[in-house]
Amino acid sequence: MLSRPDLARFCAKSSTNRWGDTHAVSQAVKTDAFVYCWCLLYVVITCALAAPASARPSDLTTSSDEAFLNFATPDVWPWGYLADSGSPTGTLVEFSSRVAAVANLPLLNELRPHRRAVLELTSGEADFVVLFESPAAKAAGVEVESVLSVRTLMAGRFGESYPLTINGLAGKTVGYIRGTFYEEAFQDDEHIRKIPVNGLAQAVTMLQLGRIDALVSSDQAFYHTLRDMELPIAGFRTDVVIAEQKACLYMSRKAKHPELYYPVQKAVREMRHTGELDEIFRLPQ
Repeated sequence: MLSRPDLARFCAKSSTNRWGDTHAVSQAVKTDAFVYCWCLLYVVITCALAAPASARPSDLTTSSDEAFLNFATPDVWPWGYLADSGSPTGTLVEFSSRVAAVANLPLLNELRPHRRAVLELTSGEADFVVLFESPAAKAAGVEVESVLSVRTLMAGRFGESYPLTINGLAGKTVGYIRGTFYEEAFQDDEHIRKIPVNGLAQAVTMLQLGRIDALVSSDQAFYHTLRDMELPIAGFRTDVVIAEQKACLYMSRKAKHPELYYPVQKAVREMRHTGELDEIFRLPQ
């Protein structure tokens, strides 16, 4: 291949020699046009090869390795749900936002159906999930810190006389939120007719209409739901079936950033010390 100086001399020499007689003019013009185009193409190709290559997707650096809090929040009232505006809200959504702020870390928080949240914790697709203590939660993740304790209630219609206990509800229908764990006593009982519902508001409505005899729920979910539905507690009778059930923050055993265990634990403990946890999970009056 000709170098640029050689090419320039070649073009100049060709132009001079071809203009010696009239007969050669036409041929020379055609040849000069060809040489000119060839020279132009050479310059274009040379410049293109010398220019820096455009970045391909595989060449671009991303922040995928940057540490961030990857939460999955169960899409269960009042812990996590979509507001009328379409934005995620709820007590656990607020909790994860405050943990990220206290730990000074970026946050990704996705609402997930309860079962999927557990599956994502198991697979490592989500690094952190708040769940009630259960065999499934302990198998999927490592406990980082206790977040709150709730009482599990049985609720029935006011005026009914049957006991709101596991034994007292034998043969009766009891609504419960699908996928939620309510201790072995309820899970393993074979005499209660258990009716899964997608949300507690659905169970409250079914209870009012007489389609179920009772419902089981955490005190958090029950009182928040009554407030949202603008229903008085006086219209129901309740009994505590589990005095205390802990909800804990779990980190996946396959977490992408296991080094965040201690910063997150420290943030939650600081929130408990300052009273933030109590404020977030305060029961409606």
